[in-house]
Amino acid sequence: MIMKRYALAFIPILVLFYFYPYFFVEFAPEFSLKNEIDTKPALILAEEWADQQSVNPVELRFNYESKGYKRYVELLRLYKALNKTEKVEKLLNIAYSEEYHYLNRLSEKEFREEIISYLTAYQIIEEMGLKNELYKSNIELLKPKIMDHIKTRGLNQQESIKRKLNLDYDVKGIKLIDIYLPYQFICLQKTYDLTHWVFVYDKSDFNFIQINYLKYMLPRLINKYIKEDNPDIVAELLMNMNELGLKHQEGMKFLINSQNDDGSFGNYPPLEYKDIDLSFFLYLHTTSVATQALSG
Repeated sequence: MIMKRYALAFIPILVLFYFYPYFFVEFAPEFSLKNEIDTKPALILAEEWADQQSVNPVELRFNYESKGYKRYVELLRLYKALNKTEKVEKLLNIAYSEEYHYLNRLSEKEFREEIISYLTAYQIIEEMGLKNELYKSNIELLKPKIMDHIKTRGLNQQESIKRKLNLDYDVKGIKLIDIYLPYQFICLQKTYDLTHWVFVYDKSDFNFIQINYLKYMLPRLINKYIKEDNPDIVAELLMNMNELGLKHQEGMKFLINSQNDDGSFGNYPPLEYKDIDLSFFLYLHTTSVATQALSG
């Protein structure tokens, strides 16, 4: 009985030990409220690199068995981050053609690879204040299949689909953003999961504990992956910092210093397939997120 009382007495101490970093995060001097680094030269180089790329989602899917919409959205987001409206609208021209809307021709596996990016591209169209009735009608036709499909996705992907379509759908399960794992226990895949939760949510969706958790966690994860020389995940974490209205100076310096001479970001071995080098897709993703991080 006495031992039980002692055990109960320790519970508040354990809770305080677990949560204290998140409530006193303002004392952590690892981030700034403003950007003190000139990112313009890096962004100009990234745009020049992007201008040399050709991304046709139809060709990528059917000629190279690649995620056509995903690559397409990455280039759209890059130009959108740079406020290059004309280039975004030019890229969007293909979305007004029948051949672009190929989801009903895909296997279940291919549909799974493409559906979220397909919805994201339409979201960008709406954010640009543009109209595309063909796109809108195709999404309506796909909704029954999407409602069956959404249950098979991870929780953050379910949340993403729900929000993109304004679905009346309850995402059930324990979300990573609610677990509050110490950063020492978050592996690379879990770090990507965390960044994607922040991408899905708006800042106003986070509660007090979540905001402080992210303020505590993100700078430490950035420092960790700077040491591991990983510009891709550092860029995604910096995007999360931008969402919270914060900057991480060392992370931004690292990202700028990691930029390749041709303006791209990342370091990947060649992946030859048919007549192209598929490592281009990896460079496209890293260059896209790096551009968004540096322009935020």
